[in-house]
Amino acid sequence: MGTPVIGFDIDGVLADFMGPYAELIEDRQGKKISKIAHRYDWFLDHGVTPSEHADNVAWWDTHPEWWYNIPSLPGVDSILKTLDHTNMDVYFLTQRPLSSKRHTEMWLQERWVECPTVLHTHAKGSIVLSLGITDLIDDRPENCIDVYHTVCDFDLPCKVSLLAAPYNTVAQDVWKTCWPDGDGIQVVKSLSEWFEALPFSLVEESSHVS
Repeated sequence: MGTPVIGFDIDGVLADFMGPYAELIEDRQGKKISKIAHRYDWFLDHGVTPSEHADNVAWWDTHPEWWYNIPSLPGVDSILKTLDHTNMDVYFLTQRPLSSKRHTEMWLQERWVECPTVLHTHAKGSIVLSLGITDLIDDRPENCIDVYHTVCDFDLPCKVSLLAAPYNTVAQDVWKTCWPDGDGIQVVKSLSEWFEALPFSLVEESSHVS
């Protein structure tokens, strides 16, 4: 077995997108909404219209610094620091707008990732295939399915994990039933649980490679 190649989603896995976006909606549209999401586009349940959301997406293109100010989720900084002290390849796969790239890199650098590789894509399966990613974690079921089907089609050894959240409970229940032994898409309760399941012997070995 070779050294793991890690693939991280960013928003919902490393960064707390929901809270800051709720605050942005209150600032720009004057609508106070819950910061707890029970579906990914939860803001539509609180009176935010699709056109208002589209206006916010356009606003991001001229205010990319917004992405830099998003807080990290619990435990993220220490995990990234640990990984950056190894020689493992780590990639950050995101659906953020391309205009956010530099500020996303700066955000990661603030969290101990010295030279982050940030890839903006809506087709994560093809990225995982091309980079040979062996361990991927995401909070969106559709991304996990895309990656899982891709690696199955090409018989690649990639472990795909869904980070449990209130907005992906349906997928959690289905996948726990379909794959009770964890041989398909795995559901993890926290980033720390996922991290602790990595083959640490290989992580430790890679940290000593010159």
